[in-house]
Amino acid sequence: MASKAKKHREELKQEDILQAVVIADSFNVRFTPLTQEKPRVLLPLVNTPLLDYTLDFLCSAGIDEVFVFCCHHADLIKSHIKASKWSKDSSTCQVTVIVSEDVMSVGDCLRDIDAKDLITSDFVLITGDVVSNMDLGAIIEKHKERREKEKFCIMTMVMKRALPGHRSRCGETDPVLAIDVDGGRILHYQNTQGAGKRLEFPTHVFLERGQVALHYDLMDCELSICSPTVAQLFTDNFDYQTRDDFVRGILINQDIMGNMIYLHRADDTYASRVTNLSMYDVVSKDILSRWTYPLVPDLTEKGSYSYGRHNIYLHQENVTLARGCELSQNVVIGEGSTVGMDTHIANSVIGRNCKIGKDVKIEGAYLWDGVVVGDGCIVARCILADAVQLCERVTIEAGCVVSYGCVVGPHRVVPAGTLLSLTPIWDFTLDTADEEAEEDDDDDDASSFASSLDDDDGDGGGGRDDVDGRDSPPADDARQFYAEVLDSLQRGVDEDVRADNLVLEVNSSKYAYNVTMRELNTLVTRAVLEMPHIRAGGDDDAAALTPPQLMLQLKPLLVKFAPILSNYFKSADSQLDCLNALEEYSLGCSSTAAVLAKVLHYLYNEEILGEQVIMQWYTKCQHADLKSQVQPFITWLQEAEEESGSDEESE
Repeated sequence: MASKAKKHREELKQEDILQAVVIADSFNVRFTPLTQEKPRVLLPLVNTPLLDYTLDFLCSAGIDEVFVFCCHHADLIKSHIKASKWSKDSSTCQVTVIVSEDVMSVGDCLRDIDAKDLITSDFVLITGDVVSNMDLGAIIEKHKERREKEKFCIMTMVMKRALPGHRSRCGETDPVLAIDVDGGRILHYQNTQGAGKRLEFPTHVFLERGQVALHYDLMDCELSICSPTVAQLFTDNFDYQTRDDFVRGILINQDIMGNMIYLHRADDTYASRVTNLSMYDVVSKDILSRWTYPLVPDLTEKGSYSYGRHNIYLHQENVTLARGCELSQNVVIGEGSTVGMDTHIANSVIGRNCKIGKDVKIEGAYLWDGVVVGDGCIVARCILADAVQLCERVTIEAGCVVSYGCVVGPHRVVPAGTLLSLTPIWDFTLDTADEEAEEDDDDDDASSFASSLDDDDGDGGGGRDDVDGRDSPPADDARQFYAEVLDSLQRGVDEDVRADNLVLEVNSSKYAYNVTMRELNTLVTRAVLEMPHIRAGGDDDAAALTPPQLMLQLKPLLVKFAPILSNYFKSADSQLDCLNALEEYSLGCSSTAAVLAKVLHYLYNEEILGEQVIMQWYTKCQHADLKSQVQPFITWLQEAEEESGSDEESE
């Protein structure tokens, strides 16, 4: 009896634990090249790693246990947590890093969380880029009260009012919602990004409710209070890759399954996400202006910063300001930094151990740790990453990103929107709302970005005969055709060529080299699979691409080339050619084999590959290891077909 009573007490204690899941990976490349060496959640936001704002927010709400889920740069995140205050005995919040290199989406994270059986009660689901001062504890309590009354309430989504055009409203998540006025239940949810002016609302939303409110004035904070059922539902539904997928799926099936999602509005608080470079600038300025209080430099750093008039924050150790320098407003100067004579700084963040010369003008810029700025430089609205060095009389125009360790100058002008990096950059669009990206012409000293693209263009022809995934090179005509297809596809990405024009180019090459349609189908498929490896820098780097790295580069290519693939893979025979090419390439490239299920799933969702053809290919496939890789997707297909069949019978 005693042991049973003890077990019961332990179960009650476990139920009282407040848990949170932090998704530390963004699954996009919007911060490239800055995230090639450091994960986005560890990028400094006003001299504090972005992840620390999210963890402080959760701990202040009384969260007992936080799982930080990551795959890229996991070692850096683990080291940061180990050295942080959350690893000390005095911490009231236990932070555990969960590492999985195979995840490609938020849905994969939740499925892995469910497989590890880590969730024991209602939990907070949040991304690692949220900065907020809302009373999360009160929101959790309201969610629990609702759950006691309504057992089918599985999620409470937290949003705040932000009118269209508001500076803190990120266009990447631009939702329209239909809300039941009486209870706050979400009846319809649509992310309007890319939808143009077309909005669709099911008629039953209005017919079955007394009062329905339509909202386009809410900003999604990517913060949800979830029941343990949420993780299980992600496991049961292989096609839930994002939280938007999950919400849409629940709302579509709510009359059948009974699950419900509710809205909580946190209008009188601050909440925003650092989703791109524009939002990095917006949130940084909000912190400097103290809209995020108490998440401000003089409080988050335990008094290490002094706070003065006009929002001037100076670290209290080893900051040197020369005579005649002017800090006008909204300025942070980090530990060990020096500012020279007659230098003017406004609306900027200076990191640790930076050395700024005399007669320098810095406006709206973010200098990370160890940056050196020579005499007479002009730096405007840009990011200079760790250890960047600007020689004398260098001008950095608005919208530029200068990555780690770059040296620029002397007497150079870096045009607006330029990205400088010592490592290759690919598949990246600069997300700067106020500036158009301009080409950097022939500036050899400040053009590593352009030179990396030039190298890709030069190597992307026919110089890679022994690429992973090829058992033997094609015949001469086919090999030359393949080289031209690769060249066309790479140019399509670099110059944003329309898909129909690329189809014309591929067709012209087909007739020029007299290849068959089967060869065309096979080689076009191979070219798409091979491009991430080529753009990674050649054979040596290709072998080093991990499955997450490969999928991160392959997914935007699949999106870009989907119209081309749809053009060629219309018949069952052509689709089988595509599947055979996928199989052959995967047998020679382990990273491609690891992501093959996700590739098949995408091609199926885009109606490029049909279900019957996929099942026909799978049945004939003789490679057990490859079949095991795609087994989860095949199982999902079979279960979806069975459910569809049972629904038809019931009708």
